[in-house]
Amino acid sequence: MSKWFLVESDQDAIVSEEDSNLLNFLKNDGNATDALMTENSTSFPSAQNPAILFSFPAAYYEDVDFDGLNDLLVAPNLAANIGVSVNFKQSSWFYKNTGSATNPQFQLIQRDFLQDQMLDFGENAVPAFYDYDADGDLDLFVSNNIDLDLGLLSTLKLYENVGTPTAPRFELKETDFLNLSASLELFNLKPTFSDVDNNGTQDLVLSGSSNSNLATSIFYLKNSSARGLSLNLTPNLLFTLSDNRTAENFKLFDIDGDGNQDLIVGRRSGQLE
Repeated sequence: MSKWFLVESDQDAIVSEEDSNLLNFLKNDGNATDALMTENSTSFPSAQNPAILFSFPAAYYEDVDFDGLNDLLVAPNLAANIGVSVNFKQSSWFYKNTGSATNPQFQLIQRDFLQDQMLDFGENAVPAFYDYDADGDLDLFVSNNIDLDLGLLSTLKLYENVGTPTAPRFELKETDFLNLSASLELFNLKPTFSDVDNNGTQDLVLSGSSNSNLATSIFYLKNSSARGLSLNLTPNLLFTLSDNRTAENFKLFDIDGDGNQDLIVGRRSGQLE
């Protein structure tokens, strides 16, 4: 992958490859009609803060701060998180052009451009809503595939609705709800709420995958409170997908109308079970 940038009336090149974590800057010492690349630099855009990403960095030359000068954005050019090594909460690097249009100089401003202004939980984030504090409005729970701050483990974050049912406003209350990352030691968590044991309370139902064998289990934490959450942290196993697949989704629903919650599993192949 290469990009050509107009600098000093000729085209220089910024090149990267799928198996590289660096950008290569090729300076055009020729002219606008007869290019001549005589040197290659991997300390780009600056020697103090070169763009070193896990794999396949891509560069974009755009004026993102609207000061009339093109800046440089660098982000991974990946279709998937290879080796779960890309932190998608900090994967958009902003280098401000502190020079001029004909002699750009790039200063690293941040590694989370735009990402610092949004709720970004990494890849495969899954939301679920439940009134955990029994105040009459829905609060927000969000899981993720992995939380790189904790290693290869998922977390369940809690955002309390401090607004109203019709005008919700969410504030972060817990970054690792009930410390489930340590007690469950799973990745690829996906939450929902359902009355699994048919006792009139909404239980916390989770699917998650094991780091040791990649098997995905669906289980629930029993809720003993009719309003809010009072959870027993001992997992109750519902089902195990023992064929080492981690991309399935599930839904609890009374399909046959007998008053019991049935389990629907969507396979990555497109099958419904």
